[in-house]
Amino acid sequence: MKWALHAAGSGALEPTPLRLTLCGGNELSRNALASALRAADVVVATLPEHPGLRSCLAFARAWGYDAALVLTGTGVRLVRARDAVEKTVKPLEATSIVALKDWAQQTTKG
Repeated sequence: MKWALHAAGSGALEPTPLRLTLCGGNELSRNALASALRAADVVVATLPEHPGLRSCLAFARAWGYDAALVLTGTGVRLVRARDAVEKTVKPLEATSIVALKDWAQQTTKG
């Protein structure tokens, strides 16, 4: 039912959680960040291999996630699934990523 309201342009009755795909880095760093994000009520799908940003975004788009989160050696790349607009998040903290929820879920106007 929520998808029908959303498709009709009506706001959701309750806020939707931030939904992220997580790839890159090593397994330990992915799991640690995923746990911290989940503790902050973020829905996280971790991808076991890092096939590249294109594949990570494709997964996010196919499954309705808001953004792809890519761990790099220097920080985190947060790429909005809808339009591939990117933000770099430093330092690597779940709270700084959760703060970008409105940006990640932003809809196109007009």
